[in-house]
Amino acid sequence: MQEERKSRLAELFGPMAAAVVRAAPKGWTGATLRAHATPFRGAATVVYQGPGGRERHRVRNLDDELAALVQVAKGPGAGLDVTLAVRPSGNYEAVVTPRSKRGNTSHACIFDPGFEAPEVGEFQDGPRDPSEAGDPEEAVRLMEEYRRRYAAVLGRTPAEPSPVPSGLLDEMEAEIGVRLPADLRALYERLGHDPGGFYWEWLHPELRDQYRDVIGERHGGGEPTVLDADPPDTVRRVTGHPHWIPFGDDGSGNYLAVDMAPAPAGRPGQVIAAGNDYQEGPGYVADSVTSLLRLQLRWLEEEAYDAEPDRLDEDGAVLEEGYLDYDGDHWHQKPQQARRAVLENVDGAVRAEPQVQDLTVTGEGRLGLSPLSRTPLLKSLRLTCGQADLTPLAGLLVEDLSVAMTAADLTPLTGHPSLRRLTVSTREPVDIACLTTLPRLYSLDLSKAVVTSLEPLADMPGLRVLHLSYEQWQELWTNVDGHPSLAYATTTGDLSSAETLEWAADFPSLPAPPLLRHSGTVAPV
Repeated sequence: MQEERKSRLAELFGPMAAAVVRAAPKGWTGATLRAHATPFRGAATVVYQGPGGRERHRVRNLDDELAALVQVAKGPGAGLDVTLAVRPSGNYEAVVTPRSKRGNTSHACIFDPGFEAPEVGEFQDGPRDPSEAGDPEEAVRLMEEYRRRYAAVLGRTPAEPSPVPSGLLDEMEAEIGVRLPADLRALYERLGHDPGGFYWEWLHPELRDQYRDVIGERHGGGEPTVLDADPPDTVRRVTGHPHWIPFGDDGSGNYLAVDMAPAPAGRPGQVIAAGNDYQEGPGYVADSVTSLLRLQLRWLEEEAYDAEPDRLDEDGAVLEEGYLDYDGDHWHQKPQQARRAVLENVDGAVRAEPQVQDLTVTGEGRLGLSPLSRTPLLKSLRLTCGQADLTPLAGLLVEDLSVAMTAADLTPLTGHPSLRRLTVSTREPVDIACLTTLPRLYSLDLSKAVVTSLEPLADMPGLRVLHLSYEQWQELWTNVDGHPSLAYATTTGDLSSAETLEWAADFPSLPAPPLLRHSGTVAPV
């Protein structure tokens, strides 16, 4: 059986190697054919090495051989990656590996489906003050008073306490791996769960898994940039965290949670808001559940609300439940919204409010960025203009930068300590050599840029996401030795299915145990 298989491989690889030898340019020193094989068709390219550098050729009419190879290797449905190294002597070696861990969708190749860029908040230190700001006794007293006043406004009788068993809370804490803040635990143990006795629905601990899946896990793969809360550095800049414990639900996909993993300026047990209205980052609400109750009780005392009591029938049964809506900005939403700004038709200097973290600027001609030094919280900048000196960005901890200019000089970004994602669009050639000095850069989009040389890409080991035009990919494979270890790649252009397959076939496979190896010799030319 082995001999039969070996003979069949020689029948397949021998003609491939011979075709490579026949088409070789004068003075070649070696060649590598790479192909992607499926049961139906394949795509292949060969790169020759010689005194003049690398020379790349397409290989046509290999569909039958590659389809037969899949049958011989008994590879996975996703197909095979084939590497065939050929020497001028006629010696060749073929390695076949499974392509099961790579997906090709439209003009994108996914090499590492599990890749998630680390979020900035994962590297933030813990709180400088590890003590809790809440007071269990005061929290219970405030909640009792709050429930009494809240029920009175709506014409109800306060519900009797329904304490949550301590054992259930112990189980919850053991599962989460962190203790509840003392004030929240006291409220559960002594007053329990009363969904109608709080402005937001008070969540029962037994439902914790249903809600923790929403805010207890990160979402979005690190994009877009997670903005900072207000005050800054109080809440970790992550899309979710297992130690965010929800206790309130507004019914619209937003949650109040106690944060047991705060950032340096925060405190354990602080209250945050997260969910549908906080996609750009969690919001800071109060330093504790106790403080939240103080705040809401004050709103009731000041009658800072719009309310409609329950409507009852003659027997006292509720025909229509009433409502209570507080006036104004009660969940710190205005400061959260102020984190973003859009400036259009800018002429000259770019000025933004100090609290802005996400800024989009469009203008004509040359824009001045020096005033941005007064926007110290800036994390994400999208800039469209004729030209701009990027030097002022060197002093800002910008993480996500997109520049669309007629001409761009990226040199001021040299050594930038925080830049993680960069998109460059230019009409005139731009030098990307300085990008090799960016320690945190993991995503780069040059697909709409005119680049002087793509060679620096070989010196960016931390680059995991790369977007290039189809022509740029051809240049990269032909002229650049060594490539970054990518998790995700895309190309642009009006490509046919065959061209897309050929583009995908150029990528080296992920490390995988070979399904088979085969070596042999063909006659040299």
